[in-house]
Amino acid sequence: MARGQKQYTEEFKSTIVELYNSGKSLAELSSEYAVSKSTIIGWIKIQP
Repeated sequence: MARGQKQYTEEFKSTIVELYNSGKSLAELSSEYAVSKSTIIGWIKIQP
């Protein structure tokens, strides 16, 4: 893992994806949870 990179639990990732799927925007989620938009997009892409 790269230095300074955060590690998130699978539960946290799933919660963020669920919020996105229920209508929250990437900008809202990114700002509210301090996670980059590109990170959230990656999580969305790997969810079944």
